Amino acid sequence: MRICFFLIFPMIFLTGCRSADRELADSFNDKLYFGGKNTPAEFATDKVRHPWTLNAVDVLNGRKSGSRQKARHWLRILSGLIAEGKKWNQPTVQITIPRTDRPVFIDGDLSDPAWKQAHVWHGDYRSLVNEPVPFRNRHRNTGSRWLIMRDRTHLYFAGSFRDQTIVIHPQKLYRGDGFELFLLPEPALRSYWELIVAPDGSSYSGWNMKNHTGDPVTAKGLLPRDTRFAAKQTSEGFCVEIAFPLAGLPSLSGKTERIQFMLFRTNDVPETQTALCYDTPVPFLYDGHNLNGYITGLLIP
Repeated sequence: MRICFFLIFPMIFLTGCRSADRELADSFNDKLYFGGKNTPAEFATDKVRHPWTLNAVDVLNGRKSGSRQKARHWLRILSGLIAEGKKWNQPTVQITIPRTDRPVFIDGDLSDPAWKQAHVWHGDYRSLVNEPVPFRNRHRNTGSRWLIMRDRTHLYFAGSFRDQTIVIHPQKLYRGDGFELFLLPEPALRSYWELIVAPDGSSYSGWNMKNHTGDPVTAKGLLPRDTRFAAKQTSEGFCVEIAFPLAGLPSLSGKTERIQFMLFRTNDVPETQTALCYDTPVPFLYDGHNLNGYITGLLIP
């Protein structure tokens, strides 16, 4: 009887594991994918059709060989991210972008009188990117300033941050300290500009287009003509200014009356740490490629 017990118990345990794996795999279906469209969870539910997810589902369903442990791990992470999106109840922010008729000098210094007319957020909200943990949305009085305004030809963005230990990553600027702009001119196109400027003035830029799996397809190194930016390190930290031409905002209607954008302060994150850390002027979910959480800016004549 002892021999039979030890033979039967592993079979029962293995069958139970396989059954749980199939249940987990089968939950990543078309209903989940389409149910997330136009909701805060869309960034995560789009990944239901990501190659990583499809591969993990096939492994757990026995249609493909591979590490069941790794497949199970990825699907559980994605389940957590989707759950965070479904719970997200923060309203998106809408502002009217102030207009200035004063000259704006892009030199990394916010002392120009024109900046007194800008819309300003003070402090920030900190989050970890792509980590299935509760988002507390706690406002922090860190001394950070986030500014936006416009004139006849350009949008102007700026960030001023306190930091006594500035780190600039040599290849991946988003893993170092910096100021990042995501700019979505026309939501229907699912295409958007991205620009990171580090405290030493180095930069990364690109034109992104979201595909059906949620990944951005990027043309790197692109920026509209007449885009200008500058950075300056100060005794307290660093400051970045960006001038972005209105002519670089594609519109299906032929005119631009509103834009969507998000501003980030990237933080020094070592290569050994998986989760990236960022600060934003308003509560934000996931990372900068989450198009559903952007601030809406009205360009009133």
